[in-house]
Amino acid sequence: MTFPLNIDQFSANFGTNPLPAVLEALLAFQNSNREWYSWGFELDSIPRKALNVHVKEEVIPQLFAFGRDRNYSIYALWCYQDVPLEKAPVVYLNSEGEGSGVLANDLSEFLMLLACDEEPRFGVYSQEIDDEIEHSIGNQAFRTWIDQQYHLRVAAQPNEIVQNARLQHPALPLAY
Repeated sequence: MTFPLNIDQFSANFGTNPLPAVLEALLAFQNSNREWYSWGFELDSIPRKALNVHVKEEVIPQLFAFGRDRNYSIYALWCYQDVPLEKAPVVYLNSEGEGSGVLANDLSEFLMLLACDEEPRFGVYSQEIDDEIEHSIGNQAFRTWIDQQYHLRVAAQPNEIVQNARLQHPALPLAY
């Protein structure tokens, strides 16, 4: 993991917009635990130019990247409507260009997906039973944290969250 990421570095992802409180709290969690908490995911400082290969140019101002995984897939908030960043859908931009699109309706659903402790391979989560997954060292601490902070639990049916979110929002205008 890249440690520590300070709040000023991370806030740069959002330009003049206020940093969503959920992501600020997650950054504090990430910096205090220093262990992978969800399959190589980490909050990071991501330059806007990294989005050019994924989405059409006119969409870039609507996207606020905030994290990536070990495969360099990017996670971003998509403000295609006049909604606060806290309520914007989360999009997944797969490093290989397959399965990219809306992942969750908001940051709360995204935290539930992170708790699954796996990357959405090409936009789809595995069907493995939670007990069969070899979890990251910090995953249990993360699950406890989202429960204590937000009264959230690991997504029981992660693909249903993704499918529902994709039905609730337009298709992300991809460059590929």
